[in-house]
Amino acid sequence: MTLNGSTSSSLVIVYGYNGTKPAQPLPFNYTTGGVSVDSEGYIKVGVLYSSNAMTSKYGDVWSVYWDFSAPVRVMLPSSAQLTSWSSTPVSISTVNGSVLVSMPAGANSLNYTIPQAPGYVIGTVYPAATAFVNGRAVSRGASFNLTLLPGEYELTLSAPGYFARTVNVTIGPGQVIILKPIHLISMVKQLQLSAVPSSALVGQAVELRAEAISYNGSPVGGQAVDFFINGSRVGENDTGAQGVAVLTYRPASPGNFVVEASLATNSSISSSLELRVSSGFPANYLIAVALVAIAVILSIALYWLKGRKRTLPAELDAEEKMIVQYLSSHGGQAFQSELLGALPIPKTTLWRNVMSLQEKGYVTVTKVGGLNLVTLNKKS
Repeated sequence: MTLNGSTSSSLVIVYGYNGTKPAQPLPFNYTTGGVSVDSEGYIKVGVLYSSNAMTSKYGDVWSVYWDFSAPVRVMLPSSAQLTSWSSTPVSISTVNGSVLVSMPAGANSLNYTIPQAPGYVIGTVYPAATAFVNGRAVSRGASFNLTLLPGEYELTLSAPGYFARTVNVTIGPGQVIILKPIHLISMVKQLQLSAVPSSALVGQAVELRAEAISYNGSPVGGQAVDFFINGSRVGENDTGAQGVAVLTYRPASPGNFVVEASLATNSSISSSLELRVSSGFPANYLIAVALVAIAVILSIALYWLKGRKRTLPAELDAEEKMIVQYLSSHGGQAFQSELLGALPIPKTTLWRNVMSLQEKGYVTVTKVGGLNLVTLNKKS
């Protein structure tokens, strides 16, 4: 019996069987390319043998080839996908999820592929960003769960107003890679807000100018800036080539107004000023109003200083006081990542101070979307 593609190291098993009786092993002698078998009276003789020489692989395509004088049935590996053949198959079917191909006698071959199991890349990003894999956008949000075939990939996370972050990932079949939380860095370090004129009359046009400045001191264009008057949003504009966003505001009533500008993509980067608006009344009236305003401001300042002395006792060190003051001036809460970007405190030291403030009852730390939200308590 000729064994196509066999070698002296091939695993060979010869057996004989009659009708429904169990198959019995038979003795044989191996010669180059085949075996000599004494059938010992059995009606049929079968041979099982291994042969690497019958298969080859080029790229993702496997090939199996043979030359038998009788028809051949080929069972492909589980999940294999048949792609082509040398001669027209007699039949193609599926048995237990595997492709079974019946081929005519003679020299033939089959080509097939075996899909590799995908891998997974999981992670979170602040702020919410678009994830690109090899330059192609695949998801958007504060977290991502990517299904990728085995290989090497370039994962880029991008959000408006922030520097893009690129991570190189190599993933194998079925591998799950969990990345550490990624924090994108804002392109803008600070905003500088000004009003022209700095004091105005009712109905007079006031030009509010917010200048975006990068970490190296250069202007940053293309940044969306929101403008607020006494806490209410009055409009937005983008910074131009010189890094300045301009909004024209016409006050409808007299008074002192708190004007604030903040990045639309990162409200923690902001700037504010006070705009004084008068109605054009006589000078003595304005002087009286100014005196009353000064008295109110002094009262507020004294109250604030008194409150500060009461709310920032000696049990807090300088860095803890900085954290409490920042939270107090930003609505009473902020993400830990915002504190890290706004305060000159190292990451490890900041976390230790936040934990200390929580133990002392000044703040509460909660998880929001995988991030630490720090909130001032009533004690503060």
